[in-house]
Amino acid sequence: MANSVHHIEFGVLDCELFRRYFVEKYAFSVVSERYCDFAKQLVLKSEKACILLTQFLVDPVKDTHSDVTLSQKCISDPYIVPWNKLSGDFTHDLSIPDFSSVHNVALKVKDVQLCVNRLLKSGGQLDNYTGEFLPHFTDAVGVKNGPATNVHFSNFDHVTFACTQGSSQEILQWYERCFGMKRFRINREEDEDNGFIIDAEDIGLRMKAFEYWKCAEVGLMDNVSDSIKFVIAECLYNQGPNQVDTFLNEHGGPGIQHVALYTNKMVDTVAALQKNGVEFVEPPYTYYTEKFTKPLFNRNTFFLEIIQRVGANGFGIGNITALWRSVQAYLSDNKKQKSIVSERYCDFAKQLVLKSGKACILLTQFLVDLVKDTHSDVTLSQKCISDPYIVPWNIFSEHVGDFTHDLSIPDFSSVHNVALKVKDVQLCVNRLVKSGGEVIKPMTTVKDGKGEIKIAIVKSCIGNVIHPLIQLDNYTGEFLPHFTDTVGVKNGPASTCDVHISHFDHVTFACTQGSSQEILQWYERCFGMNRFLINREEDEDSGFVIDTEDIGLRLKAFEYWKCAEVGLMDNVSGSIKFVIAEALANQEHGGPGIQHVGLYTNNMVATIAGLQRTGVEFVEPPYTYYTEILVGKLKDINDIGLEVDVLKLHGILVDAEADPGGDFDSQGPGIVEDASNRYLMQKFTKPLFNRNTFFLEIIQRVGAKGFGSGNITALWRSVQAYLSEKENQQS
Repeated sequence: MANSVHHIEFGVLDCELFRRYFVEKYAFSVVSERYCDFAKQLVLKSEKACILLTQFLVDPVKDTHSDVTLSQKCISDPYIVPWNKLSGDFTHDLSIPDFSSVHNVALKVKDVQLCVNRLLKSGGQLDNYTGEFLPHFTDAVGVKNGPATNVHFSNFDHVTFACTQGSSQEILQWYERCFGMKRFRINREEDEDNGFIIDAEDIGLRMKAFEYWKCAEVGLMDNVSDSIKFVIAECLYNQGPNQVDTFLNEHGGPGIQHVALYTNKMVDTVAALQKNGVEFVEPPYTYYTEKFTKPLFNRNTFFLEIIQRVGANGFGIGNITALWRSVQAYLSDNKKQKSIVSERYCDFAKQLVLKSGKACILLTQFLVDLVKDTHSDVTLSQKCISDPYIVPWNIFSEHVGDFTHDLSIPDFSSVHNVALKVKDVQLCVNRLVKSGGEVIKPMTTVKDGKGEIKIAIVKSCIGNVIHPLIQLDNYTGEFLPHFTDTVGVKNGPASTCDVHISHFDHVTFACTQGSSQEILQWYERCFGMNRFLINREEDEDSGFVIDTEDIGLRLKAFEYWKCAEVGLMDNVSGSIKFVIAEALANQEHGGPGIQHVGLYTNNMVATIAGLQRTGVEFVEPPYTYYTEILVGKLKDINDIGLEVDVLKLHGILVDAEADPGGDFDSQGPGIVEDASNRYLMQKFTKPLFNRNTFFLEIIQRVGAKGFGSGNITALWRSVQAYLSEKENQQS
């Protein structure tokens, strides 16, 4: 009995990598291969499931000695169509794809010409061919299966297309009109017009499907054995992002989102795949057993589904909801993994961009030898003037905006730059100048092949702190123009897989005594940022004061999201807080500056445990913290319902007094209505630099928006104890 699909093609950047993947993990066999002067193709089979791997060979295509273009080569080749080509016009100068994609579902037909006449598109007719795959493919000598003898795949069950909102009906009609394929009901609850809809709090999907075997009258196979289903998935309007959105964004448009491999021995097959190292997302066990792999490509676009049916022909709402939710959870979590995403080199500096979720860190290093080049007539000052991004961090208030001075390479590390996304750079600059602010670099437009940005750099009133103002409306790149996206995702070690960092929670500035009110007024005047009350005990004029025997702190804060009216972003999701701390022992920095940054996690225990496994060093709270002695938090922890022993093991601090009080709705997004169960968890790292200046805080909020006095006291006391101990060791 024949299978209705001849093969599915994977356009890849490395055939050998995916050959090993499917042979060693899925027990596919290499049955045929083909080489032409610009591409390599391998054919893998598992019974009736046939995968064609295609890789372009870069050197032959870029051969400057050849007068034949890639377009001409593809026109003359009977099989190859580049997967980055979205139209049928080969007259354009094609380029080699720089990403992997599953793009080709080859259909067996009874009469090609009959299909072409109806569709005006070519197909493949196999009545008179007996080879293993197709003409000009060489049958592989010695079929090599993978090691997993318990892996059983018989055919492709279905192919799912990710498509744009509102397009499913048009796609359905196209396949019916051109191929004669007929509608297939996914579920008994499916509506004829609207399709099968899942409208849950975190999932908004519309699905429609059609089947292959119902179109024999237009020349497609009339043998219904192992007929394949095609599923169309689109997002509902006004829903949060899900993996269809992720696919469309990262793939650059609609396409094949996943393929289901059918097995008649689900438990044995999945167990063998897991033994071979195949990574799955983890849904609950369900009836017509299904399991999704993690995405196969660097872009989070394509994955595989393993499925077994016991009489069932459709798909159940419970399974679809659980499966798609688990995939989306993985994709969301995967975006939080730490990655080097971009890099930039100029003749005097090197820059790397690191990302975890929405938290983006830019590392800048001056290249000493190049800057000190005595053969160059260009000074460091002149180089910094002409560069759109770099401002040395060793220039303070007296020189920070004046590049005419003879600048020197910084001999210390510092966190000095908090770049703000804005709606209108020039509007922000005009307001800042009118309010007495200082512009270091005026607005300029920076362009590359992915679009353009507008950027200006302004000086804060705090020490060496600067704020690049960036308008990104017309830019689609990973970071900023002239930064090169890194090839291949470079995540941290496997031990960091439980580390979940999603965004920056707050930035704390260390400032001189008596300056907090002036700083607060400067940010309000220049940016329109408004006061944010740290704690319900905070005084409007004096701020939040901690005055104990060994700690004297005054804290005041303001928030970013409240300044949309002056051109800053009006999207309040993930809004950052700025905290001003007076009277800190921070003389090693040489002046005011950024003292620490809070990184937000939605899973505090797992994140801290993961960081500790990788060797991140934290300051530890006083031993009395988990008791009722002094500022002990035992009662708070028990009242909240957290495990004391787990928190104590990892040195995690908990505070249930971390709310400003009053009108919570006015405090911005993310507020939990039940004030009785608001709390936060925190932990501080040891200083990162040789000078005891900058450290990181890991924080999770459960409803709480502010900071509690008990945690602040314990945290700052533990930091001070560490610094004192370090000074004693050095002396």
